[in-house]
Amino acid sequence: MSQKNNKSLLKKGPFSEEKFQKIFELSPQAIIVFDHQGRIAEINGRVSDWLGYDRSSVLGKGLKDLPFLPTHSKLLVLKKFTQRMAGVKLEPYDLDFVDKKGNTIIGNIVGAALTGDNGEKYDIVMISDVTEKRLSEEKVLVDKSELEKKGRLLTSINKAVKIFLEHDDWSKVIEEVLATLGKSVDVSRCYVFKNFQQDEKLFSRYEFEWVDKKNNIRPQIKVKELQNFDYVKSGFGKWIEKLEKDETIMGDVSSMNDKIKKILSSQNIKSILIVPIFVRSQWWGFLGFDECLTERTWDSTEIELLKVVASITGSAIERSEALKKIAKSEERFRSLFDNMSSGVAVYKPVDDGNDFVFVDYNKAAEEMDHRSKKNVLGKKVTTVFPAVKEFGLFNILVQVYKTGKHENLSISKYEDEDLDTWREGHVYPLSSGEIVAVYDDVTQKKEAEENSREKLEEMEKINRLMVGRELKMIELKEEIKSLERKVRKHT
Repeated sequence: MSQKNNKSLLKKGPFSEEKFQKIFELSPQAIIVFDHQGRIAEINGRVSDWLGYDRSSVLGKGLKDLPFLPTHSKLLVLKKFTQRMAGVKLEPYDLDFVDKKGNTIIGNIVGAALTGDNGEKYDIVMISDVTEKRLSEEKVLVDKSELEKKGRLLTSINKAVKIFLEHDDWSKVIEEVLATLGKSVDVSRCYVFKNFQQDEKLFSRYEFEWVDKKNNIRPQIKVKELQNFDYVKSGFGKWIEKLEKDETIMGDVSSMNDKIKKILSSQNIKSILIVPIFVRSQWWGFLGFDECLTERTWDSTEIELLKVVASITGSAIERSEALKKIAKSEERFRSLFDNMSSGVAVYKPVDDGNDFVFVDYNKAAEEMDHRSKKNVLGKKVTTVFPAVKEFGLFNILVQVYKTGKHENLSISKYEDEDLDTWREGHVYPLSSGEIVAVYDDVTQKKEAEENSREKLEEMEKINRLMVGRELKMIELKEEIKSLERKVRKHT
């Protein structure tokens, strides 16, 4: 609508002063004037430019009949109009409009009730287009909300890692981890299923669970059918194919096939997300997230973060199983270690290999060395055994520390104020950097050898005496014979 037409109409309208005409026509804001009955008395050209409706199509229409107001906006406009006409001063507010093309536009409303030159009361409404600003603000709020949500999830992931690392058995702390995840992801229920084989069929068992008790979400862990869940028989065969490939399963239950829908709906699930758990590269089970209050869409970043959680859980399971095997191995080793007939001492190099501290000591060593384990552990070998350098073991420990190669301890005598003994053994390096010495008390053997040597020497002496005696007897016999010959000759 041209300025000329607007001026002509304004002269016939309630505000004919030139200053108001200029403000009305040149205002960057859309301006609508309502009469006391709520009908449009005038609009400026900005209204037509903004909403696409010309003056003739809206002039005289009441609030309830305005084509550019959606239903919820009409109710709000009517309320605000009534308040202003009653003299109530209102703060600016936002209102949704719909232009002629069907696009939603957001306007910020400033209104005031004024009395015209004709003495009648009018409601003047000035509208600023804040669509881009509000959408930008809304996006910022959405982005901020998403960042906060992802921040909470990342925090829960860090907490899960910390919890798992602080405990050797993942099964003892998984419920705490699930509670942390459930709250950060804001779901109704999260849980862990573990696979198992039975009669050459693949089953899964509901192992652990967290539920949102504030919203009265019903636990499912005691449901009998979920303790021996047959994937194929229950209609979840295609889930196996996806989960084995490390693919996630998600969606609204309402869009799933009837068989799956029946099972999931019985648990009041509206939307579901399933993330596979792998242990040693084998599909172990899955981590599940249920939304029971409303249907939900999972964004890609959220899914990727939850896949990280599943991976961490798999690593925790693997670590726990490995620690159990190590514990069993250590138990067997400890039994062997403590019941060996040979003495065993384990040392940790200190001071760059200039000394060695006891870190383990078996029962046989205690008996052989006349030292108790509690008085040995944590102490230097040079303190516990002051004559260890003269004994030769210290130099061997240094050599093994430097070369990383096995050395033999030949039969050697150790002697100090408390101990006088003979030892023989072997010294080995361990992958941990520690050094182990395995040795035997050969004192009795050495004493037996010494006794045998002394007896042999004594026998040799006796033998030499006997041989000498025999030689004397032979000489004596020869002398007798010689005398007998002489006697016979004279007679």
